[in-house]
Amino acid sequence: MKNYYDTFVGFCLQLCTKHDYKSALKVKRHNRAMTKIDKLIEEINNADCSKVFGELLNHDNENVKLGAASACLQSNIFVDKAVDTLKKLSETTEDWSISFSAKMVLEQFEKNNKMSTKETNK
Repeated sequence: MKNYYDTFVGFCLQLCTKHDYKSALKVKRHNRAMTKIDKLIEEINNADCSKVFGELLNHDNENVKLGAASACLQSNIFVDKAVDTLKKLSETTEDWSISFSAKMVLEQFEKNNKMSTKETNK
């Protein structure tokens, strides 16, 4: 069985932090890692191994937490814990890029929830 935890962490560690956006090479590596993360999330969900996302929310690295929280919301699992993680990242991290990304994921999640609530009430 594939070690999804370590694979996910490995891709997340390739993501940019606030100091990396000046380097075209690092941004290119970041973009490739994001593509791999998207495919991995789909693979994890298809393999019915999505509980790994809950474990990843407790990782020490902020990019890993951000990626795991986003995957949780995308997969509709561990939603409360994912929202709490994103709120904490947006408020406490010293890395503006992680804070901004956490805020944007939360904003999109809240927007999608409002839209689905309106459709349900029709």
